Amino acid sequence: MKKVSVVIPTRNRAADLDELLSAIVGQTLSQDNYEVIVFDNGSSDNTADVCTEFATKIKNFVYEYDENIGLHVGRNWGYQHSSSEIIVYADDDIIPCSTWLEGMVEAFEDDTVMLVGGNNEPLFLKQEPEWLNEFVQFSDGKKTKIISLLSCVIFDYDCISRVSPYYIMGCNFGVRKALLTECKGFHPDGVPDNLLRYRGDGESYVCGYALQHNYKAVISPKCRVKHKVGENRTEVKYVEKIAYRCGISDAYTLLRKPRGWCELFLVIVKCIVKNQVQKKGMRRKYNWAYLHGLIYLFANYLYRHDCREWIHQEHYLGKYGFIRA
Repeated sequence: MKKVSVVIPTRNRAADLDELLSAIVGQTLSQDNYEVIVFDNGSSDNTADVCTEFATKIKNFVYEYDENIGLHVGRNWGYQHSSSEIIVYADDDIIPCSTWLEGMVEAFEDDTVMLVGGNNEPLFLKQEPEWLNEFVQFSDGKKTKIISLLSCVIFDYDCISRVSPYYIMGCNFGVRKALLTECKGFHPDGVPDNLLRYRGDGESYVCGYALQHNYKAVISPKCRVKHKVGENRTEVKYVEKIAYRCGISDAYTLLRKPRGWCELFLVIVKCIVKNQVQKKGMRRKYNWAYLHGLIYLFANYLYRHDCREWIHQEHYLGKYGFIRA
């Protein structure tokens, strides 16, 4: 059995995937100790050609193509078909440092650890926008810098340290398979614009489950990755797009609770009141788009039977994760 399985869901990002796989080839951890699973979620570019090339460079390499849409499809397929008890999920637009997988294996040597991550540092492909400071948060006495808008978090720790499970972000997400089995895999994420009523809370659900059960999450200085921030991700349209989707995800989380629609209605009202006094700036644009996301899913939940059924599914593994629209 391999010590770790690297699962990479991807769609139409062949150039980014090539760079990620090149970084994996250069890992300090011996290839005998890991496998790489690339799950192609319906790409129409040359992703398959890139994988064919790296199948000759990476000793244990698996390529799977599936047209069923949704990031959760690839994540859950990787969980169900991996050969390791430790799984590391990676976005296709990260560049890990050479000790990335070595650090994951070391951190999981503690049997009580369920989640492992590390620095997800933004790699700006164009100048960093001035308004980004509106979205920067600090915690742990400023030892943790969070830019959730870009799925980035930077830790000021020089050793393996316990953190909130919510600081283990999806682009660099080490998880013990036993945890995924217990919580029945990932919830929906990464669906096309025309099917956003099927969007869920993705890996945040797994993090919330770990927090609820007091499971241990840690970060390691060896598990650093660079997360690319392209020009489009510094534009107003992108900020509003992410905010809208965050609103949908948070609405989904609430609606799965008993009488969650009541709680969601109150959240919507509070957001409307709060936004009326919000000062100008990118944060105001974000807040309004977030509110529209809440309202969008609430309306679909009220008027679409298929949406209600989807939200209340027990799990999204295998065929249960396929969107039938």
